[in-house]
Amino acid sequence: MLELKETPITSNTQFRIPNYLQILLAAISFAGLVYFLFATGWNIFELVRTILGLLVLWLPIGGLCFIVLEKQVSDRLVRFTLSAIGSYALTTLAYFAFSVMNIVPLFYIAQAVAIVWLIVHLARRRQEFTLPKISNWQNINWLLVMLIVLSLITNIRYQTGFVDDPATGDRIFKLFGDQTYHVALAYELDRNTPPLQQANQAGLKERAYHMFPHLTMMLMARFSGQGDILRAHLIYNYTFIEIMLCLAVYCLIKIITGSRWAAYMGTALLYVLAVTFPALGPNYLGYFYFTLYPHSSSSVEPAALNSPQMYSGILVMYGVILTTAVLSYRVYKKQHSGALVIFLAILVAAILRFRIQIFLPLIPVFFLIMGYAFWRTRQKVYLLAGAITGILSGWLYFEMQSPVYLPNTAKINISYNGLTEINSTSTWINNWPGGASIYNGLSGLIKDQNVLDWVWQIISMTGFVLFNMVGIPLLIATVFYLRGKSAKREWLLFSVVTVGLTVFSILEATTINISYDPYSVGGQMLLQTGWYLFPIMGIGLWKVYGWLQKRLSLRTTFWLGISVVIVLLFGLLQQVRGRSTLEQIWWDDSVRLSKTEQAVIDYIHDQTPKNTVIISNQHRELYFNVFGAFAGRADYFEYTATSLNVPLIRESGNEDRSKRIEAIWAATDPTEFCKLLVPTAATKLVEYDRQPLKVTNASCLKQEWISQQTGEKIRIWQIIRS
Repeated sequence: MLELKETPITSNTQFRIPNYLQILLAAISFAGLVYFLFATGWNIFELVRTILGLLVLWLPIGGLCFIVLEKQVSDRLVRFTLSAIGSYALTTLAYFAFSVMNIVPLFYIAQAVAIVWLIVHLARRRQEFTLPKISNWQNINWLLVMLIVLSLITNIRYQTGFVDDPATGDRIFKLFGDQTYHVALAYELDRNTPPLQQANQAGLKERAYHMFPHLTMMLMARFSGQGDILRAHLIYNYTFIEIMLCLAVYCLIKIITGSRWAAYMGTALLYVLAVTFPALGPNYLGYFYFTLYPHSSSSVEPAALNSPQMYSGILVMYGVILTTAVLSYRVYKKQHSGALVIFLAILVAAILRFRIQIFLPLIPVFFLIMGYAFWRTRQKVYLLAGAITGILSGWLYFEMQSPVYLPNTAKINISYNGLTEINSTSTWINNWPGGASIYNGLSGLIKDQNVLDWVWQIISMTGFVLFNMVGIPLLIATVFYLRGKSAKREWLLFSVVTVGLTVFSILEATTINISYDPYSVGGQMLLQTGWYLFPIMGIGLWKVYGWLQKRLSLRTTFWLGISVVIVLLFGLLQQVRGRSTLEQIWWDDSVRLSKTEQAVIDYIHDQTPKNTVIISNQHRELYFNVFGAFAGRADYFEYTATSLNVPLIRESGNEDRSKRIEAIWAATDPTEFCKLLVPTAATKLVEYDRQPLKVTNASCLKQEWISQQTGEKIRIWQIIRS
């Protein structure tokens, strides 16, 4: 039986990396970082401006957390990681609170006061405060630095939104269209927080959404002086998420195993070694399928390519898991953990608006571990933490009921949601090994269709999570980890959180319904489960290494050399490999912008007021917000496949926006044309020569701009309202 050695939280497996290898690792790290910056379009001015801007944004709360957590978290790297993730989440929470109370200027004043306080505090403690000893380059953890840099390089493919077609000069947006939807919402939050309208159907209220990821990317753009929120999102936000996930995994595994070796293994598995294996069975999505090891196809790619709000929520979730691991040992030793527990409580509450699909299974697990910690230690701070989480999350949920949002978009009810019915749109949940045979067997045994539906839903979702999301290797590693004594003692809270999140995700996914569709919350609860258990894979690989070492007795330098070679080879493989199935799907569905359209986008983005609303009969793709994301302006009707179409149509007085646009472009009489156009929320009309307006001399239009490029002419008209 595999069992983790019982080690204190500050222990560390010591080994000395030879100087020649240190030099090699440093050189690779430096060269790789330069390549990453070049490949992602940085220049020195932008780099300095962004670093300074993000320090101003995150240093106040991050610095406060770093100081307050000092007594409970002595390891500086762990404390830095917790503080950085905490500031990423809690700064957004603070800005949102000030915005809701309509006192945003006080947020900036509070930031300035906090920075001054930090400077004064550090000045008073200058005698006892010592910076990490980095004057000697050998004191830097170059292996960890190299792994982080290689991870960034691996993820360039997910951060590159546009590629140029050398034959035509077109710009091709090759990522999933949801990226544009979420950037468009960030632009709307830059105009108004909370949002006053839908970015893709301007004039209609926004749904009560988990909008903190979009608010975070907006704040990053604002404080870094980046006017292009799409770049701030894909480059700044994703880079930060990837660095912090690497640090979180490293710190988490080092804490639990007491070994840097194990932590390096887990960090390498996160991105560099995350290759996409082909599906072993039917799958039309291109992801969430059964394969040998589904970490890339079921966790990394779906989050990075498809769901930026999931990616952001996962980072905050890893802050919770890392905090729980530190707390777990302290509860086991019955040590006081006041500041750490309060930090955890606020972080848990913030997840409600970062990713509600994580919050809902997390909240019962959190109350469970707080109850256990109080029972074991008799410290009332755990009861206080539960109360703080309840009050904060209650306020955040109550705010979602505000009349500023679209009605009935934050109501959750418990009932059968039919996500695994054979004729449902989410039947891919049933595509796991043996699923069809088990269903046929159940249908022969259970004659009551209602009972069969419930039984099959629970079984199918469990099978989907175990086989397609977690995967057999991670499942085996989890079983062996849970059999160890330490998983039930000093790391009990960590074990309960990771396994509890997985179990509650399955249980709640079977019964959660929201007003506009059954999948967006219930079905998507299943999609983070592989992330919850992932750190255990690094722990399992470490135990395999220990088993091999006992039998082979090879020198540490041999294992280190082999590991570096493997990581470098995989890093190279990640650069030269072709597109995965999922990447190819979005490439085939990509949006092209001609040089003329690029000029239109640039003009709208740079020369029109922020509250401009665009109307056009072009770029009405199912899953793209072209004007909303690229031009940064709300649109009358974009992203036409949104699941909210039905309630939105009902909310807007049964208006079919698609038909209104068709009627506007078909109208020939100026009076009739203006009667159709003026009642819309649009302030600018974009006309393409490929499908021009049929009306002429309309009194409600005034030409504002016309393209000067060769080829198709595009005009921007100002809409006149008398």
